[in-house]
Amino acid sequence: MRRDARARTVRSRVIASRSVAASLVAWAVVTSGCATAKPQPLQVAAAVDHVSFVVVGGERARGRGRRGGASTNWAQQVFQSGLADQATMVNLGRAGFTAADGSNLQADLDRLHPTVGALWVGDDEALRSVPIATFRTAFAALLDRLKAAGVTRLLVAVIPPWDDAGLTAAAVGSYNEVIRAVSAVRPFVTLVDLTPNGGKAEDDPDAIAKVFIAALKE
Repeated sequence: MRRDARARTVRSRVIASRSVAASLVAWAVVTSGCATAKPQPLQVAAAVDHVSFVVVGGERARGRGRRGGASTNWAQQVFQSGLADQATMVNLGRAGFTAADGSNLQADLDRLHPTVGALWVGDDEALRSVPIATFRTAFAALLDRLKAAGVTRLLVAVIPPWDDAGLTAAAVGSYNEVIRAVSAVRPFVTLVDLTPNGGKAEDDPDAIAKVFIAALKE
């Protein structure tokens, strides 16, 4: 009886030892595999780099310069020469537009999902002698509205004087100060200075387009 009990004890210990050994081998295989296996890269679909270009502003944003017409529209030239082939463009410019009219653009912005924009405002405010404080508030709100709509790059015109339209350097000076100051604290804005050396900017769509395209490529 004692021999049988002793034999059973020995067999139990052997079985237990084999189980432990098997577990250790299995653990070694698993950990070895984890150490040598290379991490698998995430499968991410390639993003489409689509550009939606929107132009906002008054009569000048429409691009009706001295020579007029769609073929000489400065905004159209910027679109054709300065943006990717897969870009789309919508010109929301209209006569009499002021920065305060920005709230009327919300439906269009929601529909277009713009990524790049060109903004030309301040002319009509200067002609109407809109208070500078009023313009500052409306201009800042318009920039923020465009940013919230998805614009990551916004080209903002510094108003050039045009004596023929009654826009003298003195008339637009205070508005340009606001444009520069408000834009300076918004990194997504690039100023487009259409008044080089403080001189008069000719109403020439080609010249205007070149300045905008140069700013776009900065």
